Amino acid sequence: MSDSKTFKRFPAVPCWITHIINGAYSDQERVLYTIFGQVKRVRIIATIRDKREILGEPTGESSFLDEDEVIPSRIELDLDDGTGILRAVLWREKIEEFKGFKKGDLVDIIGLINKYKKYKNISPEIITNIEDPNQKLLRDAQIIKRIKSGNTQAIPEVLEDSFDYEELDVSSLFTDEDEGEGEEVSIREQILSMIEEYSVGDEGVSFSDLSNSFNIPEEELKKHLKELEKENKIYPNNNVYTTYK
Repeated sequence: MSDSKTFKRFPAVPCWITHIINGAYSDQERVLYTIFGQVKRVRIIATIRDKREILGEPTGESSFLDEDEVIPSRIELDLDDGTGILRAVLWREKIEEFKGFKKGDLVDIIGLINKYKKYKNISPEIITNIEDPNQKLLRDAQIIKRIKSGNTQAIPEVLEDSFDYEELDVSSLFTDEDEGEGEEVSIREQILSMIEEYSVGDEGVSFSDLSNSFNIPEEELKKHLKELEKENKIYPNNNVYTTYK
C-alpha cells in the first residue's frame, strides 16, 4: 500500500472584497469560509487607494546605507473594489518585486488570505496592472453569474481564536533551517500558482516568462520546476509548463 498523501491545493477563487470581509476565518484550519466554500487563495480586481512603506530597524550595513538609514520591512496597500476595502501586505522579500505599483493603479491580485488579530488581509503572490477597465466588468459578471446560479454555500459559525499573538515570540519557534525550507515551499507555491493560472485553455507558461516573473537564479527555478514535475503537478512541453487537468 502506498504511503503517499493526496495533495490538496486551493485554487484562486474570483470574488469581491465583501466576500472576504464577511467570511469566517478559521485560525485552526487557516481557511476562510465564504459563500463560495472554503477559500485560502483568492483573485480580486481592485484599485490601490493608498500605499504605505512601514520602516524597519537600521540595517547596520554602513557600506551601502547611511548610519541612520532604514529600509522598509513591509509595504501595505489599501485595496478598494467598490464592495469593501482590504489591506494587502507585502513583506520585505517581495518589496522589490512589487514596488512599481502605485496609488490609483487598477490591479488584478492573486494571493493568500491571512488574519492578524481580528483583521483579514491578503498576501499577494501575483499582481498585474489592468490596462482595460472592461476586465473589471467581465470579472464582476463572472461573479454575479456564479451567485445567480445558486452555486453558493451558507457560511458556518467559526469559533474565534483567543490566542494572544503578542505574547508569542514567533522567531523562537523556528530554526534557520526551518525558515529556509519554508521560504522554498513558498516560492514553489507561487510558481505553481502562476502555472495554474496560465494553464487555463491549455496555454501554459514558458520558462522565460517564469524566469522574468520570479527574482531567483535560473538554476533555482529549474530545481523548483523539477520538484513540481516529480510531484506530478506540472509537465513540460517544448519548454512550456502546464498543470495536469
